[in-house]
Amino acid sequence: MELKEYKNKAHEYTAKSSEIARQINFAGIGIIWIIRTSNETLELSNSIILIPLILISISLLFDFCQYFLGGIIWIDFYRKKEKEGVPKDSDVLSENWRNKILYAFYYFKFFFMIVAYIFIIKALFSYF
Repeated sequence: MELKEYKNKAHEYTAKSSEIARQINFAGIGIIWIIRTSNETLELSNSIILIPLILISISLLFDFCQYFLGGIIWIDFYRKKEKEGVPKDSDVLSENWRNKILYAFYYFKFFFMIVAYIFIIKALFSYF
């Protein structure tokens, strides 16, 4: 397999895992809602459900930032190359910092999601 095909595979897996993470985050919000509504004495301000809710929110924000900033970064790169007169079908390399920024958002969204689920599992064991 050519090297570029491995890169394509990596993009395929990161895109799919981002999609799954988004679904897991929304499921986490649903689980928190179930925990909250199942226990009348449990307030939303209780840290056992507030912390995972905040972590999931941060994870979803990082997911959005990854794609939003990715669009801005790559549109800017494209426009700069276009202004330089680089033909659209030429093979161009970009500086590595662009990908590093986007992968930082990618990894942090998973980090916050996993930590949130640790709290959710703790809450499930505490209340059920």
